[in-house]
Amino acid sequence: MCRLADPRRLNPNILGSAENIRLAPGIVSGCDYLAHARQALRMMQVNYEIDEQCGQHEVNGTEFDYFEAQAMFGPQLVKQRYLALVRDGYAIVVVLSFFDEESEARLNEVLATLRMQ
Repeated sequence: MCRLADPRRLNPNILGSAENIRLAPGIVSGCDYLAHARQALRMMQVNYEIDEQCGQHEVNGTEFDYFEAQAMFGPQLVKQRYLALVRDGYAIVVVLSFFDEESEARLNEVLATLRMQ
């Protein structure tokens, strides 16, 4: 039997993708890719607060560029961390969505298992 999650509570989560950017010559770093992600967030109907600076975040010896954002989804404040790097013509992106220090810590434990070859 499938049990549904409580619809009043969102789950912390990690999303990942790899996007072919070979036809986007202006994207040569994770920060370049994240600049486009910032633009996309600003165009959404959700009112995001978005860090303007691109920082560095190490995951198991691999340096990712990142920024943080947050927005209200109904009564819930959702915090997000967007990490990206460019490798072999692909932007590798990881997005963490969390709500408090506990959910952030749980996601960081999962993220710590990521290994880039």
